[in-house]
Amino acid sequence: MTLPVLILYVIFGINYLYPFCIRYLGFPSLPTDFKEILVLSLFTAIYLKAFLVNKTFNSSFLKIRAYKYFFLLFVLIAIINSFINQNNLVLVIKAFLEFTVICWILFLAVLEMDINEKNQEKIIKFIYILIFLQIPVTTYQYMYLGYNNPDSNSGTLSDTNAGGTGVVSILMLFLLSFIIYKMLYEGFSIKWLLFALLTIIPALFGGAKLGLILAPVTILLTIACYYFLQRSMNIRKLLRSVAILSGLMVIALIIVIVIAPETKYKKEFIDLNIIFSPTKVEKYESGDKKYGRIQGYYRLFNDVYKNNLNMLLGMGSSVIQSSNIGGMNSIELKFASMLEDSIKLLATIGLLGLISVIGIIFYSILVLKNYLTIETSKFMIMVASSLIPVTFIFIISIFYTSAWSSQIGMSYWVILGILYQRYSVLSRGYEKLSRHYFSFMSTP
Repeated sequence: MTLPVLILYVIFGINYLYPFCIRYLGFPSLPTDFKEILVLSLFTAIYLKAFLVNKTFNSSFLKIRAYKYFFLLFVLIAIINSFINQNNLVLVIKAFLEFTVICWILFLAVLEMDINEKNQEKIIKFIYILIFLQIPVTTYQYMYLGYNNPDSNSGTLSDTNAGGTGVVSILMLFLLSFIIYKMLYEGFSIKWLLFALLTIIPALFGGAKLGLILAPVTILLTIACYYFLQRSMNIRKLLRSVAILSGLMVIALIIVIVIAPETKYKKEFIDLNIIFSPTKVEKYESGDKKYGRIQGYYRLFNDVYKNNLNMLLGMGSSVIQSSNIGGMNSIELKFASMLEDSIKLLATIGLLGLISVIGIIFYSILVLKNYLTIETSKFMIMVASSLIPVTFIFIISIFYTSAWSSQIGMSYWVILGILYQRYSVLSRGYEKLSRHYFSFMSTP
């Protein structure tokens, strides 16, 4: 194991497990921006080494130019709206780094790391294990720790008694998609069907409605992905897939409607009346009871954005601050700083910035599709194929939680970086990757 790979494990350990240690074991909090500094140091060291040894970059063999265009658009928007809104430049750099682009920088670092085939699989499996770990932890939190609100059931991801439930529920869909694709690709299994059902537990115990809603959507997208990628789904396989989907949805609905119509926190799952009442939406859809997500978006476009220019380019990095730093001197900014992270992202970067973020994510599907035509490893085929429907889920989750800069974004971009690295090597005809050879390659 190389030092960069070890540091990558440390980064995941800090983000997935250390909050649990702070919350339950009394560990001290890490310095501010510790994660960002670690990622930037890793990125700098890898690229500096590549320049010094005159290494050919893996990214030069990939069609990632569109990524660069979207990213340059994003940076340009950050610069323009910082001048328009007279933001503090230091605050601009800090805000856009930690709130939006840090996971993409980690992706670029992973793309150029020396990771052999064995370690590639280990890293991806380690990520899936960390995600699966949230199931027993949230179950224990729900059954025995007696919290008085569902947001306390955030697994190992939160160092406080509130927040993180939405992130956990979306991460479960990463695992769910992989399990469904594995059953389609390798054959139906009761064991894996049970694992699939277990993935709804964190969303159920944490009261994360979006996680429960997106679970059948994830299953449907995964089946559709299998059909379009494999082109070999006969009637028997199609019926079996529909049966799996229907069975999972029926069981999930029975759990939600019959067995657990409301959590022990008295948070109702089935209340159609809620969508017709802005007051109830505002009260329900928020970690902060005063400002709800749906109502928050409504107020963002009607009360916060001062003009069309703000709507297109955003209000700048001051939106994510709750202090007077960087121009927090208006009612609109003070209001926006209290909104959910998903709304603050849009308030910060505007509609053009949001388009660039979605473009960066969505472009992954096109490259993954091409990569799958030359991949030979069954495990990596299942990982890459299941990541395509997860890409859609990732985009949807941006409007719900801090997906871009949380464990969701980190897991997505690291897995993608590994797959892109393999694509770079395979597209060159099994050539040498730095000082490592993949086991399935033959020397020239």
